[in-house]
Amino acid sequence: MFRQAFQYQEQCDIVNRSRICEHRELRLFRVRFKTHYNQAMSFKTDSNGELFQLADPPALTPGATLTVERERVNLPEGNIATPDDQDCKMRKLQFARVCFKPELAALLFLFCSLLEVQPVIGEPFPVPRLKNIRHWGYQLQDVHLPDIARSFYDLVVIDYSADGSDEKAFSATDIAGIKNRPDGKRRIILAYLSIGEAEDYRFYWRAGWHNKRPPWMMGENPQWPGNYPVKYWDRRWQKIIFNYLDRIIAVGFDGVYLDRIDSYQSFRTNPRAEEQMISLVSGIAKYANRKKRHFYIVPQNAESLLRHSHYRKQLSAVAKEDFLFGLKGDGKPNGKDEQFWSGKYLSLAQQSGLPVLVIEYLQNRKDILRTEKQLRARHFIPTFSNRALNRPSLPIR
Repeated sequence: MFRQAFQYQEQCDIVNRSRICEHRELRLFRVRFKTHYNQAMSFKTDSNGELFQLADPPALTPGATLTVERERVNLPEGNIATPDDQDCKMRKLQFARVCFKPELAALLFLFCSLLEVQPVIGEPFPVPRLKNIRHWGYQLQDVHLPDIARSFYDLVVIDYSADGSDEKAFSATDIAGIKNRPDGKRRIILAYLSIGEAEDYRFYWRAGWHNKRPPWMMGENPQWPGNYPVKYWDRRWQKIIFNYLDRIIAVGFDGVYLDRIDSYQSFRTNPRAEEQMISLVSGIAKYANRKKRHFYIVPQNAESLLRHSHYRKQLSAVAKEDFLFGLKGDGKPNGKDEQFWSGKYLSLAQQSGLPVLVIEYLQNRKDILRTEKQLRARHFIPTFSNRALNRPSLPIR
């Protein structure tokens, strides 16, 4: 059973998954609240079961200890809960921050949700920033590890597997073998991870899903066959993502390159779509940096999210594809208004100390050389490849 001493504070600033808790519509939820007087109390909780408030709190003195129970949850002794705990069985719980206002006699605290499988929130670990990156490579198919080992790239993004399957996943030895450049300098290796779409060639894909999709999976993306947008806030999808993240961390990747974050824009009927995507990225950042210190988090696209300072704090760098070319077709220049729109958000990232990686899908050598100068003038870090990402990025130095 978890016990916590409470302190009086004038300000109650409760951080819920890296964002400030907002006032939400509450509904009654029965739990047992025991003090040394063994009183039974009622709590209120929001629809996600995240935020609890005493409906009729007792008068407590500083240093008093409480025991909190939820009758539907077993609380065995052990470590804190993790996302891969089966059936969301809770273990010993931790508060992120507890505030007790004597004038209101209200107790607010964060509680691991039974309805969503999420990492336990505690004092956040700092997310490291990428530094000293001038050249980077981006290849997801037909990867030849010896070529990467011989390259001059400071950072490389690859898949965690040679073909996306679990059978051909790279080993810890494979990843360790490409972490140093020929000159002896350390190279950062990031694993590609799509968090907004499911892919039918991944280890988590079940054979029956082509005929009957799970309720959290949408229809196939017509632009990328085999990819299926997902309701990324659904606990079942998030459980898959955190399991995937565990595999990435276990073999020694230095961080993740998060794709399809912009899928939140497809859920226009969900008023919390943007907030829930930020919450997922923040949860990934915190969970990964608890399991492995100095784990890098680099999201691709969805640059409008960068207007949120609490989102920027969870990142190591940002990536943008098709900044100058490609929105109207490969090799076709983007309009000035489109460049301005993306540029204003990427500038916010730079002002926060975040490097900006840019991938342009160009083939013509002259276009590449000219575009590299333009991007370097903005202090962006460019690389160039084909859209299939099945060959090494072009060696611009």
